[in-house]
Amino acid sequence: MTKHLTLLLFIGLGFSTTINIPMDYNTIQEGIDNSENGDTVIVNQGIYFENLILEKDIVLASNFIFDVIDPEWYENENIQNTIIDGSLADQNSSFGSCLVIRDNNIAPTVIGFTFREGLGTVMVDIDNCAVPIRKPERSGGGINIFKAYPIVNYNRFIDNGIGDQQMISNGGAISHFDDDDVEFDEDRFISSMNDQEQRDVPEQLNIQNNLFENNSGGDGRTFYSRGYNGPIDVSESIFDNIDCEENRVNDFVLKSRNNLGSFIQNDISGNCISGDTIFVSINGDDGNSGTEMAPVKTIGYAFTLVKNDSSHTTTIQIGEGIFSPSTTGEKFPIYIPDNIHLIGTNRETSILDAEADFENQRRVLVIEQCENVKLAKLTITGGNAQDAKCYGGGGIFIAPSNPSYSGAQMILSTPVLEDIIVTGNHAYAGGGISVWESEGPILSDVIISNNDATWLGGGIMIALSDVTMENSKIFNNYATEGVVLNFNQWPGSGGGVYVDIGNLVLTKTSVYNNQASRGSGLSIWRESDLIINQSVFYGNITESGGSINSFGLNGMVTISNSIFWLNTPNDVALSNQDANINFTNLDWEGESNIYEDPLFLDVESGDFILQIGSPCIDAGTADPNNDGEDEINDFFGFAPDLGVFEFSYGVEGIGYSLDGQNITLSWDSIDNSQYYLVEQSLDSNFVDDVDSFYVYDNNYITSGLEFNVEYFYRVSAFLEYFTDHSETIAIIFDFVGIRNNETAPNNFALNQNHPNPFNPITTVRYELPEDSYVDVTVYDMLGNVVRNLINADQSSGFKSIQWDATNNQGAPVSAGVYLYKIQAGDFVDTKKMILLK
Repeated sequence: MTKHLTLLLFIGLGFSTTINIPMDYNTIQEGIDNSENGDTVIVNQGIYFENLILEKDIVLASNFIFDVIDPEWYENENIQNTIIDGSLADQNSSFGSCLVIRDNNIAPTVIGFTFREGLGTVMVDIDNCAVPIRKPERSGGGINIFKAYPIVNYNRFIDNGIGDQQMISNGGAISHFDDDDVEFDEDRFISSMNDQEQRDVPEQLNIQNNLFENNSGGDGRTFYSRGYNGPIDVSESIFDNIDCEENRVNDFVLKSRNNLGSFIQNDISGNCISGDTIFVSINGDDGNSGTEMAPVKTIGYAFTLVKNDSSHTTTIQIGEGIFSPSTTGEKFPIYIPDNIHLIGTNRETSILDAEADFENQRRVLVIEQCENVKLAKLTITGGNAQDAKCYGGGGIFIAPSNPSYSGAQMILSTPVLEDIIVTGNHAYAGGGISVWESEGPILSDVIISNNDATWLGGGIMIALSDVTMENSKIFNNYATEGVVLNFNQWPGSGGGVYVDIGNLVLTKTSVYNNQASRGSGLSIWRESDLIINQSVFYGNITESGGSINSFGLNGMVTISNSIFWLNTPNDVALSNQDANINFTNLDWEGESNIYEDPLFLDVESGDFILQIGSPCIDAGTADPNNDGEDEINDFFGFAPDLGVFEFSYGVEGIGYSLDGQNITLSWDSIDNSQYYLVEQSLDSNFVDDVDSFYVYDNNYITSGLEFNVEYFYRVSAFLEYFTDHSETIAIIFDFVGIRNNETAPNNFALNQNHPNPFNPITTVRYELPEDSYVDVTVYDMLGNVVRNLINADQSSGFKSIQWDATNNQGAPVSAGVYLYKIQAGDFVDTKKMILLK
């Protein structure tokens, strides 16, 4: 229904002075500067390339205030054609918002404009840890509001926060700050109200009836609030995407830090979103719906497609390629909302690159106190958080919304980081990862390499936090520079890992070739506990101390089943009262410690596999915590080995020969074997239908096999314990026998590959009843071509081809489910196969 009350009467211009732009002044800023409280500045249609500062209680409006309000008000000519464009701000200026409204709790009215291409204003986060923090972040692309409470109605916010280098950290369209720990990076034109009495803070913010389209920011993509404790009314506004069932947008689009404020969202509108999986591709488009066939281009936009429903998980599926400001327009840092699983295709090929440096600092990912957040199969690189000082986190920052240094408290936060690479990041502390005040993060199969810190934790810093890390590698990280505090030099500590007033459980992890002035592999400080089991510290270099070094430690370091070797100048610099070390390759007075060359097979690979004859084989304990219960059950031999990798070997050289209807299996003999176990099954996983045969020689003859039945065989040897199994071989008797005499099959067919699951080679068999052009191709589950196996004319017959689990470039592919498809003439068929690693 049309509103017949004009905005002029609604606002009540009555007895105020009216300034017209450009009749009275050439620019809007001149009109604002020459206005008084209670005046009205009316702007005629036109494009105004300005970055405005408003510090007065005035009305700033287009000629829309004289129009009748229509339901399609956003199509009003005055609104659409009265444009404040912030794109021409000096690239070095801290003020890039279209409009800054600031100070003294003023409550001006802003109405009837299009705000576009604002670059945001630099706000400085003020804090103290060991050193003062002044961390700048751009905020408020369209409007930046600081300790003011304007009425902002009937405006369009278009394409704000899209600048190349000047990243909008929060508030792509609007940001609002009511926090004493934040200030402007620089001030200008501040004089008009600083000496006037401040107004009372209103109980509610009025941001109704605005259109928000294609604004971008790392957090609070549309509106970001910090410090305001009250309702923020955005009712009847128009957004890019909304959850139509709930008639709401999610907390990534409208963000109140620490949930101090709340958003009123009555009668909002936008495109309806649905689905629990959103696809992101470098070839996508942010106008798409996010389906597999219509992916979006940026992760930030994908977050706007997430429903406002905490009861289910949304998976953001990241394709292959580099997602960065220069390639896809991605905005960093990326703040991960709750109930999000951010999953790449392959950790070597799905790359998030913030492209930051010391002039343009930004982290890659920020995970605030969270529930049900998972990162997997990604590379995290190009982050820089130098100005965050001891909070750090160049690549990934895991912390509460407001981390604290004094009076800090650990809070429950349980993100899972799995199968990711964190490399090429820098920070003052925690070059790759910083975990702060968080209890529960789990890092599994993570590579942290080639990161550096000015002071603490080149690879990862764990402060006031409880972290579990397993099956990971930490190498080539640096913390060598150090800092001067209170006229004292504090050396760089913890080249690989730094722990301070925190707890770390480190299992099956290799820490090698890291450097620091102190504690090259790991530095542990103050009230901290450290448990290391089944790990390796190798080749870490420090100026003083050891690869593990303590400072003012009031906790305990417990090490077991681990190897320390060739660390310079020492393996550990710990006291007896600080450490409980047993069953290690370490020169220490503890139970069953040895100090001999571990005989690694190939340290250049970073796998630290043991050679035959290593003194570390069977030198560990299955009960590392000495509680009488075995915690380690998966080992070969009489006891667990020291180090990350359990030494084992299996039967090799298995093959078969055909003699009539008998098949002879044979394999390489193993010295000192007491007997061999031959297993035959119809199940490639050897779970069901398994027959076992024990033989003393390295061969076995089987007979009576049924035709057209696939049999699987594997062999292990017993040497007081069973070795690993041989590779699995599959035999279909009619392929190796009867069908050798047939000229052609009767029908086209695509058979199940075998072995399946497989690693690393499998055979695909198919049947051609006639000569045909044949295409056999392997795809991933997203439908991307992985490997073209056959693409040629073939004669009729029984055919087979092997796949060695590599792509068309010859690179190994990751474990998972793959599709293989045949097209021969009019015949098309597809089957699944599973690669294990």
